[in-house]
Amino acid sequence: MKIKLITTSIAAVLLLNACALGPSTKGDYSKADPSITKEEVNFFSSSGYMACAAGGAVGALGGVLACLGKDPSTMVACGAAGAIAGCAVFMGGNYYLNSLRSEYKLVEDRINAVTKDIEEDNKRLSALNTQTTELIKQDKNYLTNLNKTIKNKEELKKAKEDKLVQINANIAYLTDTSEAYAKKLSSFDEVRKGIVLDDKGNNIKLSADDKKQLALLDKRLKQLKQEKADLEKNISEFTAMSNVVSESMA
Repeated sequence: MKIKLITTSIAAVLLLNACALGPSTKGDYSKADPSITKEEVNFFSSSGYMACAAGGAVGALGGVLACLGKDPSTMVACGAAGAIAGCAVFMGGNYYLNSLRSEYKLVEDRINAVTKDIEEDNKRLSALNTQTTELIKQDKNYLTNLNKTIKNKEELKKAKEDKLVQINANIAYLTDTSEAYAKKLSSFDEVRKGIVLDDKGNNIKLSADDKKQLALLDKRLKQLKQEKADLEKNISEFTAMSNVVSESMA
Protein backbone atom coordinates (compact mmCIF):
# COMPACT_ATOMS: atom_id res chain seq x y z
CA MET A 1 0.00 0.00 0.00
CA LYS A 2 2.84 2.40 0.90
CA ILE A 3 4.67 1.70 -2.34
CA LYS A 4 1.49 2.37 -4.29
CA LEU A 5 1.06 5.71 -2.55
CA ILE A 6 4.67 6.65 -3.26
CA THR A 7 4.26 5.81 -6.93
CA THR A 8 1.02 7.74 -7.11
CA SER A 9 2.61 10.79 -5.49
CA ILE A 10 5.57 10.83 -7.85
CA ALA A 11 3.32 10.36 -10.86
CA ALA A 12 1.18 13.26 -9.72
CA VAL A 13 4.23 15.48 -9.42
CA LEU A 14 5.51 14.59 -12.86
CA LEU A 15 2.13 15.27 -14.40
CA LEU A 16 1.93 18.76 -12.95
CA ASN A 17 1.92 21.22 -15.81
CA ALA A 18 5.35 22.72 -16.54
CA CYS A 19 6.77 21.56 -13.24
CA ALA A 20 4.34 23.54 -11.09
CA LEU A 21 5.50 22.57 -7.64
CA GLY A 22 4.93 23.65 -4.08
CA PRO A 23 7.64 24.62 -1.60
CA SER A 24 10.14 22.33 0.10
CA THR A 25 9.33 20.03 3.01
CA LYS A 26 10.82 22.01 5.89
CA GLY A 27 7.43 22.72 7.42
CA ASP A 28 4.16 20.92 8.07
CA TYR A 29 1.55 22.57 5.84
CA SER A 30 -1.35 20.26 6.62
CA LYS A 31 -2.80 22.84 9.03
CA ALA A 32 -2.05 25.90 6.91
CA ASP A 33 -4.94 27.98 5.61
CA PRO A 34 -5.95 26.59 2.17
CA SER A 35 -6.50 30.11 0.85
CA ILE A 36 -2.72 30.57 0.63
CA THR A 37 -1.48 27.05 -0.05
CA LYS A 38 -3.34 26.96 -3.36
CA GLU A 39 -0.68 29.26 -4.82
CA GLU A 40 2.16 27.13 -6.21
CA VAL A 41 5.69 27.96 -7.28
CA ASN A 42 6.29 27.17 -10.95
CA PHE A 43 9.89 26.53 -11.94
CA PHE A 44 10.32 27.92 -15.45
CA SER A 45 7.11 27.19 -17.32
CA SER A 46 8.56 27.32 -20.83
CA SER A 47 12.08 25.86 -20.47
CA GLY A 48 13.92 23.00 -18.83
CA TYR A 49 10.88 20.86 -18.06
CA MET A 50 12.62 17.49 -18.31
CA ALA A 51 15.44 18.45 -15.91
CA CYS A 52 12.91 19.86 -13.49
CA ALA A 53 10.79 16.72 -13.73
CA ALA A 54 13.78 14.49 -13.06
CA GLY A 55 14.80 16.50 -10.03
CA GLY A 56 11.18 16.74 -8.94
CA ALA A 57 10.85 12.95 -8.91
CA VAL A 58 13.83 12.65 -6.59
CA GLY A 59 12.50 15.35 -4.30
CA ALA A 60 9.01 13.89 -4.35
CA LEU A 61 10.28 10.50 -3.27
CA GLY A 62 12.19 12.08 -0.39
CA GLY A 63 9.12 14.05 0.64
CA VAL A 64 6.85 11.01 0.65
CA LEU A 65 9.34 8.86 2.56
CA ALA A 66 9.55 11.59 5.19
CA CYS A 67 5.78 11.37 5.67
CA LEU A 68 5.36 7.60 5.77
CA GLY A 69 2.72 6.59 8.28
CA LYS A 70 0.58 9.67 7.76
CA ASP A 71 -2.74 9.72 5.95
CA PRO A 72 -2.71 9.35 2.11
CA SER A 73 -3.62 12.98 1.38
CA THR A 74 -0.79 14.23 3.59
CA MET A 75 1.69 11.88 1.92
CA VAL A 76 0.74 13.12 -1.54
CA ALA A 77 1.11 16.70 -0.34
CA CYS A 78 4.55 15.87 1.05
CA GLY A 79 5.55 14.40 -2.31
CA ALA A 80 4.48 17.49 -4.22
CA ALA A 81 6.06 19.76 -1.63
CA GLY A 82 9.38 17.92 -1.74
CA ALA A 83 9.62 18.11 -5.50
CA ILE A 84 10.66 21.74 -5.70
CA ALA A 85 13.90 21.03 -3.86
CA GLY A 86 14.92 18.48 -6.48
CA CYS A 87 13.68 20.72 -9.27
CA ALA A 88 15.82 23.59 -8.00
CA VAL A 89 18.90 21.37 -7.87
CA PHE A 90 18.46 20.26 -11.48
CA MET A 91 17.34 23.68 -12.69
CA GLY A 92 20.11 26.25 -12.26
CA GLY A 93 20.26 29.49 -14.20
CA ASN A 94 22.95 28.05 -16.46
CA TYR A 95 20.71 25.16 -17.53
CA TYR A 96 17.84 27.55 -18.07
CA LEU A 97 19.99 29.79 -20.24
CA ASN A 98 21.30 26.87 -22.29
CA SER A 99 17.71 25.68 -22.81
CA LEU A 100 16.73 29.11 -24.08
CA ARG A 101 19.66 29.19 -26.49
CA SER A 102 18.75 25.75 -27.76
CA GLU A 103 15.04 26.48 -28.15
CA TYR A 104 15.23 30.03 -29.51
CA LYS A 105 17.69 31.19 -32.18
CA LEU A 106 16.75 34.86 -31.97
CA VAL A 107 17.80 36.92 -28.96
CA GLU A 108 14.44 38.69 -29.00
CA ASP A 109 12.62 35.37 -28.61
CA ARG A 110 14.84 34.38 -25.69
CA ILE A 111 14.18 37.67 -23.95
CA ASN A 112 10.45 37.31 -24.57
CA ALA A 113 10.46 33.79 -23.10
CA VAL A 114 12.20 34.90 -19.91
CA THR A 115 9.93 37.92 -19.62
CA LYS A 116 6.88 35.70 -19.93
CA ASP A 117 8.14 33.39 -17.18
CA ILE A 118 8.80 36.35 -14.88
CA GLU A 119 5.36 37.82 -15.61
CA GLU A 120 3.73 34.51 -14.66
CA ASP A 121 5.67 34.53 -11.39
CA ASN A 122 4.61 38.10 -10.72
CA LYS A 123 0.95 37.15 -11.13
CA ARG A 124 1.33 34.11 -8.92
CA LEU A 125 3.27 35.83 -6.13
CA SER A 126 1.07 38.92 -6.28
CA ALA A 127 -2.01 36.75 -5.81
CA LEU A 128 -0.37 35.00 -2.86
CA ASN A 129 0.56 38.31 -1.24
CA THR A 130 -2.95 39.70 -1.73
CA GLN A 131 -4.53 36.63 -0.16
CA THR A 132 -1.98 36.54 2.65
CA THR A 133 -2.57 40.21 3.51
CA GLU A 134 -6.31 39.56 3.68
CA LEU A 135 -5.75 36.46 5.82
CA ILE A 136 -3.59 38.42 8.26
CA LYS A 137 -6.34 41.01 8.60
CA GLN A 138 -8.94 38.30 9.23
CA ASP A 139 -6.77 36.55 11.81
CA LYS A 140 -6.06 39.80 13.66
CA ASN A 141 -9.79 40.52 13.88
CA TYR A 142 -10.44 36.97 15.04
CA LEU A 143 -7.85 37.19 17.81
CA THR A 144 -9.02 40.65 18.88
CA ASN A 145 -12.59 39.40 19.34
CA LEU A 146 -11.69 36.01 20.80
CA ASN A 147 -11.85 37.07 24.45
CA LYS A 148 -15.23 38.69 23.83
CA THR A 149 -16.82 35.73 22.07
CA ILE A 150 -15.47 32.90 24.25
CA LYS A 151 -15.88 33.20 28.02
CA ASN A 152 -14.98 29.64 29.04
CA LYS A 153 -11.26 29.49 29.86
CA GLU A 154 -10.71 25.98 28.53
CA GLU A 155 -12.53 26.73 25.28
CA LEU A 156 -10.57 29.97 24.94
CA LYS A 157 -7.28 28.13 25.45
CA LYS A 158 -8.25 25.51 22.86
CA ALA A 159 -9.22 28.20 20.32
CA LYS A 160 -5.88 29.95 20.80
CA GLU A 161 -3.98 26.67 20.48
CA ASP A 162 -5.76 25.83 17.23
CA LYS A 163 -5.15 29.28 15.78
CA LEU A 164 -1.47 29.17 16.81
CA VAL A 165 -1.01 25.84 15.02
CA GLN A 166 -2.51 27.31 11.84
CA ILE A 167 -0.47 30.52 12.05
CA ASN A 168 2.76 28.57 12.46
CA ALA A 169 1.82 26.32 9.54
CA ASN A 170 1.19 29.45 7.45
CA ILE A 171 4.62 30.77 8.43
CA ALA A 172 6.28 27.50 7.45
CA TYR A 173 4.57 27.45 4.06
CA LEU A 174 5.28 31.10 3.28
CA THR A 175 8.90 30.85 4.44
CA ASP A 176 9.60 27.88 2.18
CA THR A 177 7.79 29.64 -0.65
CA SER A 178 10.00 32.68 -0.13
CA GLU A 179 13.11 30.51 -0.25
CA ALA A 180 11.90 28.90 -3.47
CA TYR A 181 11.44 32.32 -5.06
CA ALA A 182 14.89 33.35 -3.85
CA LYS A 183 16.31 30.45 -5.88
CA LYS A 184 14.25 31.50 -8.88
CA LEU A 185 15.37 35.11 -8.63
CA SER A 186 18.98 33.99 -8.46
CA SER A 187 18.50 31.99 -11.66
CA PHE A 188 16.67 34.85 -13.36
CA ASP A 189 19.53 37.22 -12.48
CA GLU A 190 22.02 34.74 -13.91
CA VAL A 191 20.00 34.39 -17.11
CA ARG A 192 19.61 38.19 -17.39
CA LYS A 193 23.39 38.57 -17.43
CA GLY A 194 23.94 35.76 -19.92
CA ILE A 195 21.09 36.37 -22.31
CA VAL A 196 22.93 39.24 -24.00
CA LEU A 197 26.06 37.11 -24.50
CA ASP A 198 26.76 34.41 -27.08
CA ASP A 199 27.96 30.93 -26.10
CA LYS A 200 31.54 32.24 -26.10
CA GLY A 201 30.77 35.04 -23.66
CA ASN A 202 30.90 37.84 -26.19
CA ASN A 203 28.34 40.66 -26.23
CA ILE A 204 25.54 40.17 -28.76
CA LYS A 205 24.63 43.15 -30.91
CA LEU A 206 21.14 44.16 -29.83
CA SER A 207 18.55 45.79 -32.04
CA ALA A 208 16.35 48.65 -30.86
CA ASP A 209 13.52 46.14 -30.30
CA ASP A 210 15.84 43.87 -28.32
CA LYS A 211 16.81 46.74 -26.04
CA LYS A 212 13.17 47.72 -25.58
CA GLN A 213 12.18 44.18 -24.65
CA LEU A 214 15.19 43.88 -22.36
CA ALA A 215 14.06 47.01 -20.53
CA LEU A 216 10.66 45.37 -20.03
CA LEU A 217 12.35 42.23 -18.68
CA ASP A 218 14.29 44.36 -16.19
CA LYS A 219 11.08 46.08 -15.11
CA ARG A 220 9.27 42.78 -14.56
CA LEU A 221 12.25 41.36 -12.67
CA LYS A 222 12.29 44.40 -10.39
CA GLN A 223 8.57 43.89 -9.75
CA LEU A 224 9.16 40.25 -8.85
CA LYS A 225 11.84 41.23 -6.36
CA GLN A 226 9.40 43.68 -4.79
CA GLU A 227 6.75 40.95 -4.55
CA LYS A 228 9.35 38.78 -2.82
CA ALA A 229 10.08 41.61 -0.38
CA ASP A 230 6.33 42.00 0.28
CA LEU A 231 6.12 38.29 1.01
CA GLU A 232 8.86 38.71 3.62
CA LYS A 233 6.82 41.49 5.25
CA ASN A 234 3.78 39.21 5.41
CA ILE A 235 5.89 36.49 7.03
CA SER A 236 7.03 39.01 9.64
CA GLU A 237 3.40 39.97 10.30
CA PHE A 238 2.44 36.35 10.89
CA THR A 239 5.52 35.81 13.08
CA ALA A 240 4.60 38.77 15.27
CA MET A 241 1.06 37.43 15.51
CA SER A 242 2.36 34.01 16.54
CA ASN A 243 4.46 35.60 19.27
CA VAL A 244 1.50 37.53 20.63
CA VAL A 245 -0.69 34.42 20.79
CA SER A 246 2.10 32.41 22.44
CA GLU A 247 2.65 35.10 25.07
CA SER A 248 -1.08 35.28 25.83
CA MET A 249 -1.06 31.56 26.59
CA ALA A 250 1.98 31.66 28.88
